[in-house]
Amino acid sequence: MVPSRSGKAPWDIALALAYTVVMSVAILLLGHGTIWAVLLVIFFPGYVLVAALFPGVGLTSRLRRLIAEADELTAAAKRLKKELAPYKVLLAQAQGAAQAGRLTEAIAILETGNERLREDLEAKAKKSPARVAVELPESERSGPAHGGIDWTERLALSFGLSIALVSLLGLLLNLTPWGIRLESIVVTLLVFTILVGLLAYVRRVQLPWEDRLSLARARPRHPAPAHTAADKILAALLAASIVFAIAVVVYVAITPRPTERFTQFFILDRNGTVDWRLYPTNLTVSEPGTVILVVVNNESVHVDYSVQVYLVGIELRWNPTTEKNETIELNRTQIDTMSFGLDDRGEWRYRYTFAINSPGLWRIEFLLFRLPDFSQWYNRVFLTVKVNAPG
Repeated sequence: MVPSRSGKAPWDIALALAYTVVMSVAILLLGHGTIWAVLLVIFFPGYVLVAALFPGVGLTSRLRRLIAEADELTAAAKRLKKELAPYKVLLAQAQGAAQAGRLTEAIAILETGNERLREDLEAKAKKSPARVAVELPESERSGPAHGGIDWTERLALSFGLSIALVSLLGLLLNLTPWGIRLESIVVTLLVFTILVGLLAYVRRVQLPWEDRLSLARARPRHPAPAHTAADKILAALLAASIVFAIAVVVYVAITPRPTERFTQFFILDRNGTVDWRLYPTNLTVSEPGTVILVVVNNESVHVDYSVQVYLVGIELRWNPTTEKNETIELNRTQIDTMSFGLDDRGEWRYRYTFAINSPGLWRIEFLLFRLPDFSQWYNRVFLTVKVNAPG
């Protein structure tokens, strides 16, 4: 029966790459993580690495080992002057099956032929067992049934390797100018997964169809080897690490994280930048000065605000005790008020122009209040202005 080619296309690698790209772009656009992207950290980096290291089910590697065993048996047969005509017929049949892509058939022919030749050689040389022990290779039937890993091992390794890879990449990022930030981690994982995933894709499609990974479970040709105590301990540790990783993810997902709530309030120059040369800090009497007020709501809820503007006369006086200049407030006058509301992540910008009619040293003070509380300002910014007499 010819295996289904559509079922052996590298759909798993394509899915891993598509998921990684979509989730990475989503995180970078949103500016924060999402629970839907958890596999980007705990699974897919390790999965593509496992796929690159073990591209198939291992039929090709097992066939190579059987061919190497056949070469050694042939050399031993020549030294013992054993007739090889029947065996060469089997080798030709195995070669034809392998060239046609029927790897399972080629492996079965070689296994049978190698064992028959081994038995004949042992019977012929049983008078000198020491010599036979030196010349005959170890039977491949005593080795592993294939050179690949099954789906259970593949998935388990993917979780374990992903946790190790993300930790290692984080340590490496910490040594770079980018540091450990959300954007740097996401971009690093994206680049790693794409590059290794493309390598895994290329290695997979270069394999014969029969050796490609498939969801279909083949019945093992050989009984499974008994597991040693070390195997059981390693399996238990790996299972425990996977359970721990999943528990951490679930805990992070269901535990409400404290959100820092604050409001940004600052002044930009007349061009909307932060250039000290463009701030109106040196004016003449009645000359207009312009700044841009900016308020950004990061309170996670809708907030109503009010900005009160004060013109404050100030004077610098020398304090002989502290041996420093101190700013003394001479007078204070409210000259304007603006009220507005912002949804969470909303931004308010206001182009504010003022003029001062008296020379001296002044401070334009902007007090931000969260309504309806006017008892204490929530945030405060100011601009010191020197006003010169005309002429």
